[in-house]
Amino acid sequence: MFRLVVVGTLVIALLGYLIYGQLNPPAATYSGHVEADEIRLGSRVGGRVLQVLVQEGEVVSPGQALVRLDPFDLLERLKEAQFQLSARQAELQRVQSGFRPEEKAEAQARVGQAQAVLDRLNNGPTEQEIEAARAQVQSAAAEEQVAAENFARARELIANAAISQQELDAARERYTQGSALLRAAQAVLSELEIGTREELVREAEQHLEELKQRAQIINDGYRTEEITQAEALRDASQAAVNALQLQVQELEIVSPIAGAVEALDLQPGDLVPAGAPVISILDRSSMWVRAYIPQTIQELQVGHAVALQVDSLPDHWMQGTITFVAREAEFTPSNIQTREERTKQVYRVKISLVPEDLSKLRPGMTAEVQFDNSRMSNGR
Repeated sequence: MFRLVVVGTLVIALLGYLIYGQLNPPAATYSGHVEADEIRLGSRVGGRVLQVLVQEGEVVSPGQALVRLDPFDLLERLKEAQFQLSARQAELQRVQSGFRPEEKAEAQARVGQAQAVLDRLNNGPTEQEIEAARAQVQSAAAEEQVAAENFARARELIANAAISQQELDAARERYTQGSALLRAAQAVLSELEIGTREELVREAEQHLEELKQRAQIINDGYRTEEITQAEALRDASQAAVNALQLQVQELEIVSPIAGAVEALDLQPGDLVPAGAPVISILDRSSMWVRAYIPQTIQELQVGHAVALQVDSLPDHWMQGTITFVAREAEFTPSNIQTREERTKQVYRVKISLVPEDLSKLRPGMTAEVQFDNSRMSNGR
C-alpha cells in the first residue's frame, strides 16, 4: 500500500510538472554580441604624417586632434589666394566708387578746350590775324628782295674774281631761304583770307563730341555689368580661399565624437592617400547587440522589447528594443521544402540598449537575448 501511495504521488508530481511545462514554456534565449558604431576617419587631402597624437585604446573627446599632416605648399597657396582676394576686393571697391573728382574735372577741362578750338574755327580768323599775316608777307618779300639783290651782285663779283665761291654759295642760300619764307607767309595769308575749311570744323566737332561722351562716362561711373563682373571675380577668389582653408583644416584629423581609438597603424613620415581611412573610433555612446533569431519567434519585429544579459554581469538583466530586422533570412538553403527546414531560418536583428546600461558594456562582449515578458516587467 505504501509503495502504491509513493508511486501515485510521483506520477501525480510528474504529470503536474509536464502540465506546468506545457502551460509555462521556458523563455527563448539566443546569443549575440555587443557592438558599437565604428567611425573610420581620414583626410580629404592626404599627405605625409607629421604627428600622431593618440594611441590605440585611448579615450578621446569630441574635437580632439588625433593626427596632423604636413601642409607641404598648402599654406603658401592659401596666402596666394588671400592676396588675390584682396586685389579683387580692391578692384570691386574701385568700380563701385567710380572715378575720382580729379578725373571728372580733367575730363570737363578737355571738353572746354575742344569747345574753344571749335568756336575759333567757326568764327574764322580775326582782322588782326589777317593784318599780321599781311605784314609777315611784306616783311618776307622785303627780305627776299634784299637776298635776291645780294645774290645778283655776288654773281657779278664772282665773274671778276672779287669774291670767293664760298661767299657766292652763301648769298645763294640766303636768297633761297628768303624765297621759301615768302611763299610760306603768302600761304598763311591766303588761308586766313579764305577762312576755316569745313573738314577742320567737322574734325573739331567730332573731337568735341568724343570728349563729351568720355566726360559723361566718367561722371556716370562704371556700368552695372562691370560691377557685376568685379563682384563675380571677388566671389570666385573668396571661394578659392574657402576651399583652401577647408583643405588646411583637413590637415588635422580630429575626433567627431567621444569614443575610444580602435585601430591605428601610423607613424610620423607615413604617406596617407586622400579620402582613405587611417584611424577608427568606437562610439561607446551608441552600443547595441547583434543577434540572429529564428523566424518562429512571434515577437520578431521592430519595436519589440527584449531582455539581455552579458557574461560579465550574470545577475544583471538589461532592457533592449529591436530596432532592425534583416529583410532576408541567413544560414539556410534558398529553396526551403519542409517545415523542419524552415525552422532553421534566422534573421539578423539589431537591439538598441537604454543609455544607462552603456557604461557597463564593452564592444565584443557576448550577450544572451531572451524573449521573456516577465523580464520586462521585473526590470533589473
